[in-house]
Amino acid sequence: MKEAKVLNYKGVIIRRSDTEILRCSCYLNDRLIEFYFRYLSSICGTEDILLVSPSVSFCLANATDLGSLKELVEPLSFEERKLVFFAVNNNNDVSMDEDEAHWSLLVYYRTMHTFVHHDSLGGINNWHARRLYEAVKGFMGNGGSTNLVRKSARRRNSEHKKRIKTSMVQGPADACFTESFTPQQSNGYDCGLYVMMIADVICEWYLARFNTKSLFWLSALEKRVTDSYVELRMRAHLLQLIDALKDEGYDSSG
Repeated sequence: MKEAKVLNYKGVIIRRSDTEILRCSCYLNDRLIEFYFRYLSSICGTEDILLVSPSVSFCLANATDLGSLKELVEPLSFEERKLVFFAVNNNNDVSMDEDEAHWSLLVYYRTMHTFVHHDSLGGINNWHARRLYEAVKGFMGNGGSTNLVRKSARRRNSEHKKRIKTSMVQGPADACFTESFTPQQSNGYDCGLYVMMIADVICEWYLARFNTKSLFWLSALEKRVTDSYVELRMRAHLLQLIDALKDEGYDSSG
């Protein structure tokens, strides 16, 4: 007999055991992170931002051949996105108990053509983040803003007209990887909450970036991602969010 559903939010099913995780000091599972990613995607309302579900991120990192990797990547349209979020997990074995796993966040930012890794536990997921980065970096397309790309194209066209000899044109360089500043958790189990909150703050920063005049989101993380909120209040707020969405008509049917 299947466990009772609590919420069906845009295809993500939250069950009673998921809400119980939020009521105790437990690791978050991939379903709760997928739910929050789906929620952020909905409230952001822009195709610029893609929050990849944890299950898809796992498959990307563990794809065994190029053909299967391309099949996974194609519907995600990475080249059309300005921000792409990946939940990173150090579990390479699907049979491994989830409470032994650690979550971190890998973010691709097109303007900088960079993958930024945020790990709330001292960077212990660095190897796993780099593995995912190596799998997807070749599918991201060109970096830089539209204006920068246009200016670069005009400059290249002008230079080309001056050339007498032809030359081979190189393809776009792969995006780079960086381990970045991340607010640190003070316990061993709230990593999933930090992934959610960091993704939330970066999305909000991106949507307001022209008003803040900030070129990067690190100052926003430092101000907004605090252990006093993430570790002491965020679980309760997530339960309140689930209840609010139920009241809005996202019930347990479907």
